[in-house]
Amino acid sequence: MVSIPITSIIAFVPEMNFLYRTLFVYSETEDSYSYEMSNKECAISFPLMFQVMPIAGTPIYFAGGLQLDIPFATKKYTEEGDGISKESKEEAIGDRAMPDFGIALGTGYHISQNLGIDVKFVIGLTSISTRKDDDSSLKQLGIGVSYLF
Repeated sequence: MVSIPITSIIAFVPEMNFLYRTLFVYSETEDSYSYEMSNKECAISFPLMFQVMPIAGTPIYFAGGLQLDIPFATKKYTEEGDGISKESKEEAIGDRAMPDFGIALGTGYHISQNLGIDVKFVIGLTSISTRKDDDSSLKQLGIGVSYLF
């Protein structure tokens, strides 16, 4: 990330992040039978954030902005079994829409001049699927460590 000061308490902070995320988890158990399905992927993320420090010079900040994610390696994992044996399967997902676009809100703490930690929540504005009957979108919660150049 790079911090570009605008005023003594506001900075523009463009970032580039690597994400590993779980899109969906479903689990079902009945007697000795169990079934679990999950969709997971990686993404390169480009948040364009504005950070506001409530008091100039303090290490605590609040942030808001837009985030663009480019997902890749999206896979569906399934596992089912009857208590004696389990069968696992992995397959690529072909109807994943891209890119993802959303509104990001968060807070963080500058540990030092070049190192920080933050928590970010992203509300997706685009569908994650190319199917016409699916208008699902992402809601992400992330915890990160940042290095400022």
